[in-house]
Order: sequence, then structure tokens, then C-alpha cells
Amino acid sequence: MKEFAPLFVNKEKANQIYDEIMGLDPFNNVITIDLTGIVSMTTICAKLIFGRLCKTLGSATYHTNILFLGKTDGVDLVIKMGIASALRDDFV
Repeated sequence: MKEFAPLFVNKEKANQIYDEIMGLDPFNNVITIDLTGIVSMTTICAKLIFGRLCKTLGSATYHTNILFLGKTDGVDLVIKMGIASALRDDFV
């Protein structure tokens, strides 16, 4: 995701990234996502990628099979907010 540094705000690309991650079979494979250089992300992008992943995979598989490199505290917070929002909503 380095090509989006330092800000990730593109909803269409968020959907594409979700599809690419799902294409790697995160149910059965550990996926490492490099967030190096990303200093900010919109909550809608976090929801579309990571919230959907968490809902689709289930919390246990998500936390076991989705790993991060270079994730800042700020981006970590936004990802957690996106996941919480997705789990509250019925959009998946």
C-alpha cells in the first residue's frame, strides 16, 4: 500500500485491495500488509478493507492471518475504528 503514502483516502482502491487480499486466500494463508509510509487513512477505507476482512474471516482468523508491517499508532486506531464500524453495520 506504499503507493498511497502518506494518505490513504480512495474508496475505489480500498475495494480493490480487499479483493486482492481475498484472492490470496486469507482463510488458509497468513497475509502480511505493509503500511510503511501510510500516516493517515480514512475510516471508510479502513472499514472497507479491514472491517470487511474481519467480518468475512471472523475475528479469530482475521487476528491470526492478517499481519501488518510499519503500522503507525494513528493508522492502527483508524483500522480499529473501521473494524468496529463494520461490526456494528450490516453492510457485508
